Amino acid sequence: MKNFLRQKPIDQQLDDDVERKRTAHAALVQENRGVVGRLFSVTRLLGRLCLPFRGQNEGQDSLNKGVLVESATYLANHGDTVLKKHFEYAPKNAQYLSPKMQNE
Repeated sequence: MKNFLRQKPIDQQLDDDVERKRTAHAALVQENRGVVGRLFSVTRLLGRLCLPFRGQNEGQDSLNKGVLVESATYLANHGDTVLKKHFEYAPKNAQYLSPKMQNE
């Protein structure tokens, strides 16, 4: 009985859970905006320099996957922790580097 009386009311417990989920969702949104912002910066640079985005062969074993993919990979490998984390943990269908996304 004493344990039951010491617990928070159920509505406060549910409010805490909702707030925790909202905070986690807001953090994920900020992280995704950071990734898209960085890729958009690379896109603007390539557009300003009139460089092609895509290469002839963008397969995994290709030596030249295109300027956009190579630039983003370079940034991830040389200090951009946000892009590095994104490329390591994001699903392959949500990395924003596919030929379809580049064309869009």
